Amino acid sequence: MLLRIDIYPDNDKAPAKTLFVSPATVVNRESSSDNDNVGRMLSIGRKDCEVLFDKEKSVSRKHAVLRCVSSNRKHNERCCMEATTEEEIRACEENPLNMCLVLENIGKGGSLIIQADRTAADGKKPAKNDQGDSNDDATDDETDDEGVSQPISQALSTATGGGENMAASAKEFYGNQALTISRLEVGDKKVISFEGTKENTIFVQFAISPSRPTIRITWLPFYMVCSSTVPATIKSSLYLSGGVVTEGLPDQTSTHVVTKEYSPVAKQLIAWCLGIPIVSPDFCKALIERKNIIDPLPDPKDYAAAKAEGFFLEKPSPKLFSKFEMLSLVPKMEDMERLAEVAGAKVVRLYDMFTNEADIMKYVQSLVEERQKATTNKTSKTLVVFALSANKKGAKSKMTLFNKIMELGIPATNIKEVARAITEQSCALQDIHRKVISGSVEEDYEVEGEDGGNNSMEQQEPLDKDESIKETDAPVLRREKGQSCAKSEEKEKSILSKEASPKRRRVAQSPKHFDPVSEDRDQQKGKAPMPQHTSPVPARPRPSPSHMAQLEGADPNGWFAAAPRDDTKRNEFRKKASQALVKEGGIGLERAATTAKHVHIITPTEISPSDDAQTSYHRTKRSLVFGRLPRPVTEGPNFKRFRKNYTAPVDPEDVVILVDFVSEKTQKQREMNEQAQKLEDEQKEADALFRGIGTGGLPKKRRRKD
Repeated sequence: MLLRIDIYPDNDKAPAKTLFVSPATVVNRESSSDNDNVGRMLSIGRKDCEVLFDKEKSVSRKHAVLRCVSSNRKHNERCCMEATTEEEIRACEENPLNMCLVLENIGKGGSLIIQADRTAADGKKPAKNDQGDSNDDATDDETDDEGVSQPISQALSTATGGGENMAASAKEFYGNQALTISRLEVGDKKVISFEGTKENTIFVQFAISPSRPTIRITWLPFYMVCSSTVPATIKSSLYLSGGVVTEGLPDQTSTHVVTKEYSPVAKQLIAWCLGIPIVSPDFCKALIERKNIIDPLPDPKDYAAAKAEGFFLEKPSPKLFSKFEMLSLVPKMEDMERLAEVAGAKVVRLYDMFTNEADIMKYVQSLVEERQKATTNKTSKTLVVFALSANKKGAKSKMTLFNKIMELGIPATNIKEVARAITEQSCALQDIHRKVISGSVEEDYEVEGEDGGNNSMEQQEPLDKDESIKETDAPVLRREKGQSCAKSEEKEKSILSKEASPKRRRVAQSPKHFDPVSEDRDQQKGKAPMPQHTSPVPARPRPSPSHMAQLEGADPNGWFAAAPRDDTKRNEFRKKASQALVKEGGIGLERAATTAKHVHIITPTEISPSDDAQTSYHRTKRSLVFGRLPRPVTEGPNFKRFRKNYTAPVDPEDVVILVDFVSEKTQKQREMNEQAQKLEDEQKEADALFRGIGTGGLPKKRRRKD
């Protein structure tokens, strides 16, 4: 554990010196054969100690020792002592590092441990100091305990607001809070546990004298969220620096996110919104390799991760999604829930509130009705549901419920759109169809009734038959550098107000309506005339080629635009061949295709079987052909079967010599085959000579018949 030690030698309210100790400083300390160094983080006294009170004679030469105790056997034996008593083991189990502190009093004067009263018991006023102050001896090295002002047993007890003999620094820190003061005599030990104390802080006073030498011990917990790029050796050694490796996503208790470089992932976006430093693994190395307790802690700004560019250099808005109330259906969407929460949205976890889908639907319907009644209330939040992902556990079982919620007119968004809005710091959140979710739900979505009509949340304005509505998707509003979220929202409202003139509501299209894409195609071919619209809402006209929508590429943050799923919107991105081949000057590029003909071309002599023969061959039970049928070739050569010949102009008087040329790889293969054949022949000849089959072999001996 990492400790901050503030030293108050002269009863001051401000510390005279500050030290930072950890198990790493114990391990990196110069080796010594003294067993007293095992687990020793600090020694307090008047001579040869880390904390010196050289002017206070009531303090012994070596007054107290602060040790680190651990119940984890994997921890280094040099940095921690093994927990032996039940109190030490219990204190270690309560700490996330499995460590605790033990203050051992060695001096005869004793020590006082001042901490907040956990039981909130009634305090008692401290006993007055009936005896005089400390005696000031002329000699300094004759004894160890010259000038003890009074016995510790008569000094302090449980007090409220501090006592007369308490250090000024402790009074300043605790104020009128109830305190518990433990006194240690010679040889006593005290287990220090930080659970329940104010800011993990305790005070230790070593004398009741005018100077009142005191130290303040503060535990600095480092909860570090590490990415997969951090080496395992650093993760396993973080306990030496007082760091705790936490799994999952960062939260308000996290202190650092460790990664090699910046990237717009959920873990780093959450840390950026919460103001958590994003550091490199070198920051952990600097903590682990600390040797001198006087040196300050490394600054996270000096060890920032690489590629800290773009939006990471700006300050995010904590109320970016304050106008949204988002519904979550499955528990495996923690990254999306945390992203929405840190951006200011209210996240309702329906899976924790209800067990069946019927109760969920009733609750969602009640939310819709509340917003339907409060249409004039600008403070009402817009309902948004999290889109389900197929790879999330439990998403398939909730797909029906998700579709029912969508039918109520609640838009759905996904983690990509949420992350895009956060990186751009844009209040205009988009749904899964890339439509800006602005205002409340009833402004942009309507619900179709069972009778074929439209049950709109407000009374619609009548439309003439000849009147048409021209709609365009609202663009994604990006916040410029230095522009606040409020200015971005005003810009969004101005754009939306211009596009909404004349003000008309979009009504969900009935299944009986015709398909404008297919009808337009038929009209151009001359097959069918354009039908007359009987719907109260006229069809949206096809955009002209000059106003054809274009898909944008990747933005500076690396996000790509998704194509819309609606067929009518996708039609805006389609172009005809005639439109695609027309230059800006107006001259068409359409012309007849020309083919360069070659007379002398080598063609395959085999003719593929007919289509009927191939089909019958595949229908046999014991077919040798698997997969899809090859394309039948009935007339002419199949140019996909071979490579076209290369022709070069040659003078008739020139002499052409044909040379048998093979590649180097083929030549080596031939030589290897010849050598193998030669070795095989030699082996056969040797076997024949050995068996006497060939010439020169020894004749076989015959047995005599007895």
